[in-house]
Amino acid sequence: MSLEARRGRPLDRKTPPPDTAPESVSQTADIEAACTAYMVLLVTPCDKIMRKPYMSLHSAQQALQRAQDRGQPACLVLCRLEPVTVADLDIGGGDQ
Repeated sequence: MSLEARRGRPLDRKTPPPDTAPESVSQTADIEAACTAYMVLLVTPCDKIMRKPYMSLHSAQQALQRAQDRGQPACLVLCRLEPVTVADLDIGGGDQ
């Protein structure tokens, strides 16, 4: 009997369930509404601005309060995330 942990895929491979979501899901208002983020901007002792993203207002407010409790200058900024497709990116570093 071997005590080594098994690696790799399990032996009983199953076909993944078919994707039943309509193609227009990425364009719905629900997706756009989920693109809200909160950034806490902190000023470090070296006068550099550090950005920390949070997905909920509650978490962002807590981070802001912790920074202010430490005497660190900080502010809270509401941001909107924009989905980007791979076609919009210049990953290959082509002609500039």
